[in-house]
Amino acid sequence: MKTRDLLKLPDLKLAQAISTMKGKECEKHARNYTRILGIEFEKAIMHATHAAMFSQSDDPVKLRTYKAIVDLVASDTEYGEREATILTALLLAHISKKMDLVQSLVAQTPPFAMS
Repeated sequence: MKTRDLLKLPDLKLAQAISTMKGKECEKHARNYTRILGIEFEKAIMHATHAAMFSQSDDPVKLRTYKAIVDLVASDTEYGEREATILTALLLAHISKKMDLVQSLVAQTPPFAMS
């Protein structure tokens, strides 16, 4: 599915589509969507990752990430909350699937043996 077609889906179907995507597909759509919004993908992913993993806030991870992306979208574009919400969902799905991949690779790696 093309990113523009994905964006035409109603909110519930869009959320379902994002939740069932594979990691590479999430990244592709996140990259395309940041391009549509006029935001650098690397900047968006860094904001999302920092908010999710390194924020000092007590807010839940998804809320911290959402707030960071809303701020980014508001400061760098003329788009609003819906666009920030979609971008947050794509970025969180991408980050989550990458972390799952890393964890599965770590679990498969034999422990380091000291000789």
